[in-house]
Amino acid sequence: MHNQPDYCVVGMDASFYRCKQILIIDDCAPVRTSIKAMAQQIGFESIHLARDANEAIAKCHEIPFDFILSDFNLGEGKDGYQLFETLKTRQLLAPLNCFIMVSAENQRQIVHGMIELQPDDYLLKPFTYQQLEERISRAVKGRIALRKIYVSLFAQDYQNAIAECDNAVVQKPEFTAAALRIKGELLLKLRSYAEAEAFYQQVLQQYKTTAWARLGYAVACFYQQRWDDTELQLADLTQFDETKVEALDWLSRLYVKYRCLINTLLPSTAVWMRPKPILNWVIYTPARFISISCNIYWNATIS
Repeated sequence: MHNQPDYCVVGMDASFYRCKQILIIDDCAPVRTSIKAMAQQIGFESIHLARDANEAIAKCHEIPFDFILSDFNLGEGKDGYQLFETLKTRQLLAPLNCFIMVSAENQRQIVHGMIELQPDDYLLKPFTYQQLEERISRAVKGRIALRKIYVSLFAQDYQNAIAECDNAVVQKPEFTAAALRIKGELLLKLRSYAEAEAFYQQVLQQYKTTAWARLGYAVACFYQQRWDDTELQLADLTQFDETKVEALDWLSRLYVKYRCLINTLLPSTAVWMRPKPILNWVIYTPARFISISCNIYWNATIS
């Protein structure tokens, strides 16, 4: 386990970055060289390069990086997100490490899902060094502000993490949304579903249009087997671009839970739209006509 770097004093100038370790991962050598030059302009001196996920993992075993910039498409082997998951699983990322995903295509932010299991930010190619510096600065400021939460999450001390979320809401009001989101997802992780439901209801009373809270409330209902409430909430959330993908995914889980896909609808009324691994179908019943796009693999419940 890596020692936690000292981030008590924050100065977002070249001197702050000078002593920080940064890893740049891209399968294209000219791109690696270009991003390295940008990092040097920002103030980094300890700059490391990797051409693929395997080389990056090996370097992370040797060095506790403060910042990692990884392209999403890394050629053969793991992609950038799979690399991120591997580094998290092996605890090769320190609590305050900032991981930024770089891609030539827009990467959609996940609305529901533990924040510490997601990259800190996404950066669209092509970009300037000013844009890179802005994303890095934003990411590290968030990590520093909520560092006690992230340290507790790293140690898997979830109860203390919840307490630190409450503290952050009071002490760091500009990061209230992030702290509240982490708290709600921790309540779900701890299977405190009734408490999570009440928490999300309270958040929605204050922030009525908060997408992650609406989805979290639906998930809390799902785990309490309140199928009608779950379906009502999720069906509404499919109408919005921000929540459509996750809402459809949870709707698919709901219908699998009903077992209607297995026992009734799937053999006779499913119209397959695309080949594996991702299946898209339209399901018709007398009560509803629902288009579901879901991530169900061939080795999942349906066989």
